[in-house]
Amino acid sequence: MGVSYVVLPLTKDVADWMDQAGEARPSPLEASRSPTLRELKAVVEGLEGYHSRVRASVRLRCVDLDVVAQGGYRAGWSTTIWAHCLHDKTRHPEDDDVIRFSFHKGSPELAVLVLERLSHVCGPFVLYCDGGGPGLAVTPGLEPRRAVEQWFSLLE
Repeated sequence: MGVSYVVLPLTKDVADWMDQAGEARPSPLEASRSPTLRELKAVVEGLEGYHSRVRASVRLRCVDLDVVAQGGYRAGWSTTIWAHCLHDKTRHPEDDDVIRFSFHKGSPELAVLVLERLSHVCGPFVLYCDGGGPGLAVTPGLEPRRAVEQWFSLLE
């Protein structure tokens, strides 16, 4: 079994939720939005040292993006990203659709790396572990290894 990581844009509602829970977040709050599938794919395809595979599932109405270090699963970070249409649950997303997405299993550091790159386009995100605990605010410039190390120390 593995852990999944849920992604939310850091909107005012999410920031209020984080404030009520006493979780750290950037201030002042920058504009944030959900990406399109095209934006997510561009970030993933632009990661140096990784290759990706995109699969559409008509049955599950989602797109899977497998992201793996070029040396393979044992050579570095890897993850699978599940992307769904944000506003239409009846089909899998096309490139121009706004999506909601999560990281299924894999490396939390790679999830942070993807979100850090995407935050330059969409604004900050919050990453939550499906097992509970505080979220991790991901902003431009965040260093994945250090951020995950600090975040996991809060989850213990």
